[in-house]
Amino acid sequence: MKLTDALLGEHGAFYMLFDQIEEIAATENAMAQWRGATTVLEAMVNSHAVLEEELLFSALEPHLGKEAGPLALMMLSTRRWNACWRTYRMTRNRSSHVWAGIRRQAVKSRKVVDH
Repeated sequence: MKLTDALLGEHGAFYMLFDQIEEIAATENAMAQWRGATTVLEAMVNSHAVLEEELLFSALEPHLGKEAGPLALMMLSTRRWNACWRTYRMTRNRSSHVWAGIRRQAVKSRKVVDH
C-alpha cells in the first residue's frame, strides 16, 4: 500500500468521526462521551500529521518545493489544524465556536485533498 493511499484513507475516518462527534454534541448529558470521542480524534489527527510531516512532506519537497503549490497548501492545512487543536485544548468544552472552527478546518482540508 502506498503512503498516500493510507493517509487518504485516514482522512475518510476523520470525516466519519467528525459526524459522530457532532451527533454526540447535540445529545444532552453526553459530555463524557463527547470528550472521549474528541480525544480519540485528536490522537488520530496528531499521529496523521506526524506521518505527513516526516514522510510525505519531506519526500515531496525536493520535487514540488514548499513555497507555493500543493505542498504549500498541505503544509498550511497542517498548521491550521494545529492551531485548531491548540484552541480546543485550551477550552476543552462544547463551545460551539471552537467546534465550528475545527469543523471549518476539516472542510477546508477536504477541499485541498479532493482537488
